[in-house]
Amino acid sequence: LLALASRGHDVTVVNSYPQPRPVRNYTDINLSEDFKTVYFNNIPFDILPQIPASFLDNHLFLLSQIEDNEPTFSHPDIKRLLNSDEKFDLIITELWNSDVFLGFAHTFKAPVIVMSSCSILPWGNARFGNPDNPSYISNTFLSRSGKLDFLQRLVNTCQLVVSRLLYKFFFNHLSERIANRVFGDSLPPLEDLALNTSLLFVNTHHTLHGPRPISPQVVQIGGIHVKETKPLQEDLDRWMNES
Repeated sequence: LLALASRGHDVTVVNSYPQPRPVRNYTDINLSEDFKTVYFNNIPFDILPQIPASFLDNHLFLLSQIEDNEPTFSHPDIKRLLNSDEKFDLIITELWNSDVFLGFAHTFKAPVIVMSSCSILPWGNARFGNPDNPSYISNTFLSRSGKLDFLQRLVNTCQLVVSRLLYKFFFNHLSERIANRVFGDSLPPLEDLALNTSLLFVNTHHTLHGPRPISPQVVQIGGIHVKETKPLQEDLDRWMNES
């Protein structure tokens, strides 16, 4: 996003980690105060190993997070944005546990790109026509990758089907209620908006996650967070080379 701003694009970012100093063409809508009591310094690291991480626990956790999106839409700057005449060429949001933020794309009549910080979740492939055949492609919640035996394929298939059903009838149902309250009853179904997503950037790389077929709309960007190296300071470089 900073790179977009540096190239002359006007960027508005809704986030909880605002820039420490003003950046040209870059506007933060700061949600840190709204989410401080929910996420910041709220979970001690020493209890993380004790948190259940079964297939069902993961889905219950993701489901419980959907209502945490509500404070975003209650923020005064978000309300002003939704009631403004702002124009956007592109909306970038996340593919996670809810499609509720796709309402921004409909409101501003802009194409949308989604990003996934992990491998594609089971409900994320169909909207891009991305292959997810469970006979040889492990879903995100399967603690196994690579070649699968028969039992692993069976578990993988069941998890894929159950994940999709849970998303359709529970996750998406709750998201629809929130979206209709925020964007109005005229908002198309979130499932339809999801099918209009233009592109997915996914934080994976074949060297770590193994090879798999992907559709043209899916782009792997694993490692994008790695910045270009900068030359050492002259005195430090001289000390290193002359040692």
